[in-house]
Amino acid sequence: MVKNKFLGKYRIASSRLKDWNYSENGYYSITICAFQREEIFGEIINGKMILNKIGKIIEENWKQIPQIRKNIQLDKFVVMPNHLHGILIIENTENSHNAETPHLHVETPQWGVSTSIRHLKWKTSLIGIIINQFKGVCTKQIHAFNPSLKRIWQPRYHDRIIRDEEEYNRIQAYILTNAENWESDEENLRKQF
Repeated sequence: MVKNKFLGKYRIASSRLKDWNYSENGYYSITICAFQREEIFGEIINGKMILNKIGKIIEENWKQIPQIRKNIQLDKFVVMPNHLHGILIIENTENSHNAETPHLHVETPQWGVSTSIRHLKWKTSLIGIIINQFKGVCTKQIHAFNPSLKRIWQPRYHDRIIRDEEEYNRIQAYILTNAENWESDEENLRKQF
């Protein structure tokens, strides 16, 4: 039994930035990994990512995010053998912004569960909701043709608020060269140990 719990509920501390509202306008770097970093999305051949059927489902559903949420834009992204990197841009208009929404301690929602304790008002632009729904749709479509693949995703994801143009340029360049640098990629090396 775990004695030290985050907020008395969770086994690990939140990786979200304290007091940041994850529906705020901004650029967010997102990494979502396959369960146990299994290479189930395709393979790298001669420095190029070749998507399999699962990888194509993931890519198509990622591209659909702005169609579902008009205040979300996609920047560069790449589906790799065992993870996805992408930049999401949230651009709320004044009409869609709710000034009464409190700053949240946001964690990946599990159908309405968050680390925020009181007065939680879900907004459809919250990063956690977007990722949760994206994973759910992909999983459903993948299971439709491959029901034997029980788990697709790691339970969590990594996000980073992009703070300036230098950081944006660095993350974008990393995404664009990720396939050609696969042999030294952290997500590739991590699975080898």
